[in-house]
Amino acid sequence: MHRSIASRVADIVSSRTRELGGKAYLERPHEPWVLSAEAFQPIPSSSARLDAGDLSSPIASVAYIDGGNAELLASSIFSLSRIQVAGAIFRGRECLGRVTESFYCLASIESGQQKMDVDIIGTGLLSPFSIAADEQCLTDGVFKARIGRTGELVRRMAELTMMHKLAAADASRDGGSKTSGPASGPPVDVVVRDGTLQMQSAPERAIGLPPNAAALTKTSGLLTDSGAPLSALARSLAPQATWHVPAASLQYPGVKATMHLVCLSDRSRRIFRLETLAGLSEALPISDLCISLAQNATDPVFLGYPFGLIEANRLARIEDPQREAERLRLLQPRITEALQDRDAHDVLDAL
Repeated sequence: MHRSIASRVADIVSSRTRELGGKAYLERPHEPWVLSAEAFQPIPSSSARLDAGDLSSPIASVAYIDGGNAELLASSIFSLSRIQVAGAIFRGRECLGRVTESFYCLASIESGQQKMDVDIIGTGLLSPFSIAADEQCLTDGVFKARIGRTGELVRRMAELTMMHKLAAADASRDGGSKTSGPASGPPVDVVVRDGTLQMQSAPERAIGLPPNAAALTKTSGLLTDSGAPLSALARSLAPQATWHVPAASLQYPGVKATMHLVCLSDRSRRIFRLETLAGLSEALPISDLCISLAQNATDPVFLGYPFGLIEANRLARIEDPQREAERLRLLQPRITEALQDRDAHDVLDAL
């Protein structure tokens, strides 16, 4: 059975690959990229190859940001989550500093209310706030918001706040210590978030993005108009080199940006999606940004992916044993009773 299923998957991949029309695209170099998402407006493609000599000396200091969240306790009326966000500042392969923030968010809803109250415990990075019970980024289909999703929202808000914090950080300090603003030395040139520049909710848009913001996405579901993966099309056209190509203008709510496809190592065929805020290229040309990312993307653990994002992910990750240990320390008889309407899956998983 497994062989039959694998064959069907392989057939789908082969059929999509045949639809790429790589040769036809090569013969029509001014043809725009065609994307399927409404937020993307295609722009004519023009590739830029980065020469090996460009990668020899560091150009920009880059702060890499990532976050993690884990729900510790959950019921229909409250949710307690652990949030951890981290940043790692690099110039080339040299680490200039690391910073982490770890705290809790407690979301609760009272009977008859159409909003949730979110308390922030253990940090000054964010303040308590309330959010509508029908906030779209928290809802499941047509239902009201699922209270457990507040942890994801708060994590994204904390990432944005950390981006602002490190955007003004002093990149001249030596590694290890916490960075803080305002800067007393050369500032961080660009802040790169794991993911996209999209802000999914009003609380996120209230925080906003710093002007030197960018984002790198490890995975992409973008398709061409023929239904083929956009990354596969780019791979069929790309040289075995380090390169970048502008692919689309972005119009997220409250955000104007440009999407680029990038390959950050000539020894890797992985293609990532890089988003940059409109106006960033005036302060830091896209070729300089890609060179700075490529200088940091030489670790064999994940060749072609910036080590700064690997490090930020490691610092922000909340492991399952850590989550379970904290959860057990928090349990009390009154809390245990309240959890019974949500913990049936946990009971079954433990059998």
